[in-house]
Amino acid sequence: MNISEVYSFSNYIRRKDPIGGSIAIPEFNILALIGQNKFFEKIFGLPKQYQKGARDPVFGFGLNMISEEKIRPLKVLPTSIAVVGGLADYPPDYFRKGTCYYIFTNPIPPDGTRKIEVPFVNDAKFNERLTSAIDPPALNDPVANLQKDKIRVAPDNLTPLMLSYIKYPATPVMGYVIDYATADNIYVDKGAYCQVVSAGVAGNIITLSSAGIQFGTYTVLSGDTAEDVMIGLMNNINVETLSHNVKAVYDGEKVVLIDNILKTYSGLTSSVSGGLSINKTNFTAWSVQFDWEDDIEAMNDISNIILDMMGISNRDVNIVQWAEKEKAKAT
Repeated sequence: MNISEVYSFSNYIRRKDPIGGSIAIPEFNILALIGQNKFFEKIFGLPKQYQKGARDPVFGFGLNMISEEKIRPLKVLPTSIAVVGGLADYPPDYFRKGTCYYIFTNPIPPDGTRKIEVPFVNDAKFNERLTSAIDPPALNDPVANLQKDKIRVAPDNLTPLMLSYIKYPATPVMGYVIDYATADNIYVDKGAYCQVVSAGVAGNIITLSSAGIQFGTYTVLSGDTAEDVMIGLMNNINVETLSHNVKAVYDGEKVVLIDNILKTYSGLTSSVSGGLSINKTNFTAWSVQFDWEDDIEAMNDISNIILDMMGISNRDVNIVQWAEKEKAKAT
């Protein structure tokens, strides 16, 4: 379920609500972020319910099969991080550590190389190991500690350090363009655009293509403005490119090309003649999907959280009324 489908579903339920109306996409993007974070908190079990003296919070990552499975899209396999002077930077999307190890090379055959686990300890234990004459950190018995913006390790030369971790969920974004002719919001997962700066003169030609596939072409007519050229180009693209899975929309300033992903494009090639000139950008991601987009159960949960924040219940009124009557009979 992609972010556009979540938005459409939310609007569908909202239209069934007595208040009615719809939600603007910028507002929806904010709700999508908050709703996802609430779902993340729900499945991860952030330590808000920590009890003094207990090792773990009441709910925590890895404490049951369900949370282990639901957190799967956020798991990052062991990643190499550089250690300089006993300090390593956190990965940019780091949330919580998992396993940590480095490759230890034993100079005495036949042991060769092997993975050595690097355990994380609190400040007191780390400092104790640093100053211990009996149990100092060694290449075959290292230690690590979390600080504000660095990971401390000892000995200093544990490199490269291999760290698996839980990442923060990506911030979901629904990219869109407003159709100038209909005022409709058109969903854009991946897109490019072309803006005609000067229409040139009659007979000038503009052609857009990518990866050897021509999307559309337009020949300037007498009296055409830059807007006329863009609208004509848009119409021709939508006629000529039906088999190329690219849709064109004019938003009042530029022609936006929407890649429907059945065949992906990266570069946008233009060919212009005469005094016709344009600005253009290549195909890039306009939308960011939920990390759980392939998990329909998770997406249903996120959708319901968003609806709750909108003050809408995804329940059929007749069924609810029937249940209340049955409950009243029982009492």
